[in-house]
Formats: sequence, C-alpha cells, structure tokens
Amino acid sequence: MLGFKVIAVSDGREAVESFQNHKEGIGLLILDVSLPVINGLEALKIIRMSGAKIPAIVISGHGESMGAKSGAKRRAPGFWGSPSAWMRCKK
Repeated sequence: MLGFKVIAVSDGREAVESFQNHKEGIGLLILDVSLPVINGLEALKIIRMSGAKIPAIVISGHGESMGAKSGAKRRAPGFWGSPSAWMRCKK
C-alpha cells in the first residue's frame, strides 16, 4: 500500500460533488474524458472555476485523436490519450 485513498465516482457530476465535499483531502484528480452526465473536461472546468488549483490528469481510452478533438491537451496538460500512454509512464 502506498497510503493513497481513492474516491471513485460513476460520472462527472459525482466527481464535482465529491470534490466539493472532500477537497481538503484530495491531492490529485484523475478524470476520464468520456464520463457520463458531465464529461471529465467539463467536470475539471467546474472544479477549477471554484478556485481549486489541484493537479489533474485527464485520460481517454479513445487515443490521442480524441484528446485533440476535445481540446483535452489544451485544457488539461496532464492528458493521457490511450492505455499505451499509461504503459509508457510505467517504464
């Protein structure tokens, strides 16, 4: 165990609500571009509009092209566009 506590949510709205309820204990956000209800980029935008300066990683299983189309790389510098990006990170 590395001592991390994970707060898992089912959609972007839950991500925003969970962040608002637990922001003091959250040190990193990991959001998926394809979250239902509110996508990960919109959830991040709402969280950032509250004044939070928390680091975030936005991921997509759709690859780098999805990130380019959605503007993920521009709006979230910590964008990982595919599972292969995770594998490169592990090396």
